[in-house]
Amino acid sequence: MTSYMTREGLNIKRQPQILSEMVKYIESKAKVKIVLEDTLIGNYLESVSFQLSEVWEGVQSAYDASNPDSAEEKNLDDCGLNSNIIRLEAAKTKVEAALTGKIGTKIPKEFLLKCVANNELFFNENEIILNVNNCIEFSAKINDGILPSKEYFININGKKISYTSKANDKPVDVCRNLVSLFNIDNYKIIQSDNFYTISSNDFSVFLPYISENQTLDKVTNKTMFSAKNDGAIICPPETLNIVVSPALGLSRATNNEQARSLGRLRESDIEYRARRSGASAIIGQNVWQALKAKLADVRGVSSADVINNDSDKVSSEGLPPHSYQAIVEGGDDQEIAAVIFNNKPSGIPCVGSVRVPYYIPKTDQYFDIYFSRPSDVPILVKIELIVTNNFPENGDIIVRESVSKYGNSLGINNNIIDQKFYGSIFASCIGIININLSLAKKSDGIYKKEIKISRTEYATFSLNEIMVIKNVQ
Repeated sequence: MTSYMTREGLNIKRQPQILSEMVKYIESKAKVKIVLEDTLIGNYLESVSFQLSEVWEGVQSAYDASNPDSAEEKNLDDCGLNSNIIRLEAAKTKVEAALTGKIGTKIPKEFLLKCVANNELFFNENEIILNVNNCIEFSAKINDGILPSKEYFININGKKISYTSKANDKPVDVCRNLVSLFNIDNYKIIQSDNFYTISSNDFSVFLPYISENQTLDKVTNKTMFSAKNDGAIICPPETLNIVVSPALGLSRATNNEQARSLGRLRESDIEYRARRSGASAIIGQNVWQALKAKLADVRGVSSADVINNDSDKVSSEGLPPHSYQAIVEGGDDQEIAAVIFNNKPSGIPCVGSVRVPYYIPKTDQYFDIYFSRPSDVPILVKIELIVTNNFPENGDIIVRESVSKYGNSLGINNNIIDQKFYGSIFASCIGIININLSLAKKSDGIYKKEIKISRTEYATFSLNEIMVIKNVQ
């Protein structure tokens, strides 16, 4: 039995090949010459060969769906289940908001705040009732009708500040004296007439007690708000302050700190493949594979590789003796530097074209981390299609988009092979009978069936550089 599994993957039969083999077989058995054009037998064989080619396409789809390098979306998720590595779903950015208002004010579920920095909306998942037991700030009023020799006190976390009123004191006098005596660490106090406001410097929660001849005016509680949209949404301090859903009794809202946790978009197929392929290396003992896998796991990194030279001579790739180089496509420089620093082998220098000063808190010093960015190799694609009348009017655009999407997913150190595009092209739209695809580096314009991409390169595919020539059969 012929094997259609090659080093490049599954090599399926196409309609022209099937038809040719059927004709040759019948001619050899019947000892007659088969004429295809305008004959009953010709029409029959073309119909059968087309149906068989669709079966082969189904085999191609099943193969692609079981191969992590070619599977997409749900099929790629299913591949992950076999290795217990699950795609990272989308997550929302969470920001702790401070809400100020009268005690007992109800903040309903799905209450909306807007960030003035980017107009992003944030909501609370549960109803909130402002109360004194969960405050980071409160305001109190010294009541009218001051009597002499009455104690006015503030007690925070067991620390008490006390003032005894004197004859002719007015509420503003009592307030001023309480404020002048206040000296509790980590808290600040502000006076306004006969009102004072106390807040914790680090926004920690506290429970205040005050004497009966005062009235709690407002409290500030903090609670978690989630972004309406998925992804990493930057919300700087003091910017989550537009109340979209007014609540009676609420006077102010803001965020005192940066987001507690940045969200993320749903892990793309490219990101998921990189993390999935590298997960076993992270667990393993091979330091280079582990470093490569952890680099691929950095947010925003679409492809990563690590080259090492353990010889006493300069390597063929230009690495100095006993050195290594990380090549990373995408991602933040500082995050990449942090991974390299925390996982680098001791005593072996890293080299590269990108230098990142990485701060080390323990020593209060900067350590230079080097790595390289891969160079892009623009690719020209020429696609000759034999199509039927069912081929869509915008089919050439659909085909170009499918080629661009697949090609741009290959990443660094991944040779470009013509047959690897066939599955995505056949799956992109109906009416395609046969494909002849050739590739060329834009720099030389020489078309061929395979283009080698080195460990320091990655191929890029632009829609404008993909040409589709179609012939209707």
